[in-house]
Amino acid sequence: MDRQQIQVSDEEREVPREETRRRRRKKAITSSSSISMDQITVEFVLPSAARDRSSSDSLQLEVAGNWTVEQVKAQLWMKAVTLNFCPDFFQRLSPDHCILLYQKKGTICEIYDKHQVFQTLDCIRYWRALKKEVGRIQLVPRPQPTDESLQYQRYLNHLIGYDVTDVSNVHDDELEFTRRKLLTPRRVELSDRDPKLYSMDPWVTHKQLPEHLLTKVNNSYILVVIHVSTSSQTIKVSIDDTPSQVLASFFAKTQNKRVLLGIPDNMCESDFVLRVCGREEYLYGEKPLQDFNWIRQCLKGGEEIHLVLEAPPDPELDLVQKEDWAQVDDCTGVTGTHEQLTITEK
Repeated sequence: MDRQQIQVSDEEREVPREETRRRRRKKAITSSSSISMDQITVEFVLPSAARDRSSSDSLQLEVAGNWTVEQVKAQLWMKAVTLNFCPDFFQRLSPDHCILLYQKKGTICEIYDKHQVFQTLDCIRYWRALKKEVGRIQLVPRPQPTDESLQYQRYLNHLIGYDVTDVSNVHDDELEFTRRKLLTPRRVELSDRDPKLYSMDPWVTHKQLPEHLLTKVNNSYILVVIHVSTSSQTIKVSIDDTPSQVLASFFAKTQNKRVLLGIPDNMCESDFVLRVCGREEYLYGEKPLQDFNWIRQCLKGGEEIHLVLEAPPDPELDLVQKEDWAQVDDCTGVTGTHEQLTITEK
């Protein structure tokens, strides 16, 4: 009896489990079908190699929102082959031979992650914000690495001690994807960078001048020795003066000594900078003298402040070697913030 009761009890518990599984499967199908109904109309602009006189330069495709980027490219290729659209191009090459680009606020971006769900791309949000019914994506042949980029990569591999491009030891493209993602903040930093400030890189602090150093300053004034070639000139400046004000004071005091100092008449204070004697350290920028660490170090040791008047370094020497890569899509499709989890404005 006990075994029968147990068996009956087990059978009674199995019934709701089966019903629960059936309900869950139905719910998943409903959710999937609702997502697949989110169709996105995209116009794919074909590369010049895929165009001929008898066909258009673009191909329109209804993209399901839950497709991955790889599936979208495969569907585009399948439609082109089915319609016998530019057979010399689509039947000869595979989808991996091309990349997807779109334009956002004048910037060319690449849809890089082939495993990303299409509706999570940043270009979709951008098109919806502009209320565009048809998105526009450009199909471009995958660029081949140049000799310079290959040489630079070999140099990086030598520094790292490992060939990071060895695909036999890499199971995914996470490394390359990370490098491409870092391209965007790098370009922003380069565009916002002051070339002169970067080439001279002044060593400054934002802390107030300590009391024990203030006692070594005579009424907020200090003496600075400025060397020009084999000559020198001592001037009295305020610790609140900026390097440009120090240069203006120097040129005002040496107005009648230009020939002796070897300064051409057609040059002024804006053509020169101040460098610390014996060091590759410059006093440059709009910070007061008391904020420069070298000035504080001289005050602390009771030493004279010796500076050199010279032409500024050439910013062209600090130009970054650039490679013409498009920026990757800003959205990875992975939830990273609380705002991305909410349904507000979605």
